[in-house]
Formats: sequence, structure tokens, C-alpha cells
Amino acid sequence: MESIKDKVAIIGMGCTKFGERWDAGLDDLAIEAAYEAYQDAGIDPKDIQACWYGSVTQPVVGIGCTHLAGPLKLHGIPMTRVENWCTTGHEALRNACFGVACGMYDLVLALGVEKLGYRLSRLGCGTGHEHGAGGTAHCARLVWHDCHPVFSHLRTKPSGG
Repeated sequence: MESIKDKVAIIGMGCTKFGERWDAGLDDLAIEAAYEAYQDAGIDPKDIQACWYGSVTQPVVGIGCTHLAGPLKLHGIPMTRVENWCTTGHEALRNACFGVACGMYDLVLALGVEKLGYRLSRLGCGTGHEHGAGGTAHCARLVWHDCHPVFSHLRTKPSGG
């Protein structure tokens, strides 16, 4: 099987401040991370050809990711929501990489957003255990086709504290 190594590169990354973010909802966090990634990559949202969005803490049924098209300025492109519990953000990145590696797209956005201060019962498992104390994890990555990977020291380490 042919590898996707050297066919895909992460050219920009955005990461919101981690911590108790009671003032921000999932959409706010997605916008913050995505716009930081746009700036880091030196691109405009209009350059993006597809988006994969991962979130496990949104309602399980009925919420895709098209509600983010306006705020993220991603109009007229395929937008797909993925979910795979603890690996949801990775699943968004993996699918975005495959979309680029197969030649379907040249520039895509992989976005993972979670707001972990909610009870797991709201996710539909009914346990009622706390899953964090208002902490959040959110990250956006821009994936590019046919360029040399640029990975700098601590590039994927969350900014802030």
C-alpha cells in the first residue's frame, strides 16, 4: 500500500486558551481556533475547499457542522462532522489528510472542539459522572497538498496556559 507520507502537510495551527471558559460556547471556541489557524497559515477562509469538524459534546443527533459555515466564512464547500469519542479531533484530522492525500482537495480545515464541563449523561450514556470541571480542548489544523511538511518545535503544544 502506498503511504501518504510526503503528500500531506499541516501548514497552520490554531489553539484556543485551555481552561475554564464559561464565557465561550463550542462555536466561539471553533471560531477562535480556526481564525488563529488561518492567520498562522497566511491564508483566507475562501482558500479552504472542505472542512472536517469533530465534536463529541454537541447533541448526538441533529447538529452537523453547517451552522459554522457563516462564522468560519466557509460557504459552498463540503463540511462534515465526525465523532469518535476520545479520538474525535484526531478523526477530523485523519479524514482531512485522506481528503488531501487522495487528490480530492488541496487545502482543507480539520477542526476539533470540546467543552468538557458537561455531564456525560448529556452525551447519551446516562452515567451522570462529571467529565472535567469546565475545561476545554479545541484545535484547528490546516492541511495542504504537495508541499514539504513544516513542523517547528512545540508546534502542536497548546498555547496559553
